[in-house]
Amino acid sequence: MNTLNLSRKKSLKNEQKPSSVKYMDMNTWNNNTSSYTELVHIGGVGFMFEVNKSLKHNLISPDVLAFFDGDLESEEVTEECAFPLPISNTNLLQSIFQYVGDDWVICSDGIFRKCQKVKCQIEFNSNTLITVFYIDKALANEKIAGIISL
Repeated sequence: MNTLNLSRKKSLKNEQKPSSVKYMDMNTWNNNTSSYTELVHIGGVGFMFEVNKSLKHNLISPDVLAFFDGDLESEEVTEECAFPLPISNTNLLQSIFQYVGDDWVICSDGIFRKCQKVKCQIEFNSNTLITVFYIDKALANEKIAGIISL
C-alpha cells in the first residue's frame, strides 16, 4: 500500500521550476548593500531612487534637474502624454530646486568630489519632506534617478 510521506517538506527555493515558464523577480532588494528602489515624487513626477540607509548624503542625477530645465511643454511633455506634468515644465527648475551651495561628498562611484547642493520638496513613502541632495554626475544616464539615505 502506498502511503504519502507528509513529513518531507520542500521549500519553494529548493524546488526546480519548469524551464518553459519565465519568472519575474519583483524583489528590488540588493542583498550585497541592503538597498532597494523606491518611487520618489519630485515636482509631481515620479522617479526611481535607490534607498540606501548606509550612505551619509542623498544623491541626485543631473538628468532629473535637466528634466525640469526649461523644455517647452509642446517639445517633450504634451497633454496626450501618459504621465503629463501638472503644469508646463518651462522654467520649473528654479521653482522646484533651490541651490544652496557646494560641498565635498562621496559620490555613487565612491569618489570624493565637490558637488552642487540643492534643496527640494519630495514625496516619499506617503510623506512630504524637504530634502537636500548633492548633484552626482556619476549618476548621469543611469537606471536610477538618485540615491536617498533617509
